[in-house]
Amino acid sequence: MADSVAYAQAGTAPAAGTANVMERPAPAVPKLFLTFRLGAQEYGIDAQQVQEIRGCAALAEIEDAPEFIQGAITVRGALVPVANLRSWFELNPAADSIFTVAIMLKLGGRLLGLMVDSVSDVIRLARRQIQPVPASWTGPDAQCLIGIGVDDGRSLILLDLEKLMLGKGLESLEVEAC
Repeated sequence: MADSVAYAQAGTAPAAGTANVMERPAPAVPKLFLTFRLGAQEYGIDAQQVQEIRGCAALAEIEDAPEFIQGAITVRGALVPVANLRSWFELNPAADSIFTVAIMLKLGGRLLGLMVDSVSDVIRLARRQIQPVPASWTGPDAQCLIGIGVDDGRSLILLDLEKLMLGKGLESLEVEAC
C-alpha cells in the first residue's frame, strides 16, 4: 500500500519476486498514551480508555478470582475488579508505596482497574515513533503489544489493553466482595 504509492511516485515498480515489507497497513494506534511503571520498565496505554486514577489502599477481597486480580475497589457505588500487572506479567511482588495506584479503565463496556507501581504522564506519539514488536518477543501476551514507543530517548512498551485484559476472560468475572 504505502510502497505502492512510493513506487508510483518514483515511477518504478518492485522487482518481481521481491518481498514487499510494507504491504500491510500500519495498525491504527492512538496518539495519546498514559505512561506508567512496573519496576524499571515503562509502559504506555491508550489514554482514551482511562477513566480516572485512584489510590488503591482499600481493596476488597474477591472470592474465587484469578490470581492476578488483587481485589475490588468501589467506584461510584459499584465494585470494580483490580488486576495487578506485576502478578499478570509474573514479576516479583513489590511493596505498595504511596505511588501505587489503580488506573480505572473502560474496556469492553465495563470498568476494570489496573494496579501499577506509579503513573508517569501522558505523551503524544506519532506513528514514526512507534516501532514494531521485535520478532524475538514471544509468549502468550506478545499479541497484546502494539509496539515500542520511543520519545526523547525513553522507550516504553505499548499495550493493547482490550486484547490483554479481555483475552483473560475478565468480561465474565462476577465481582462479589468478601
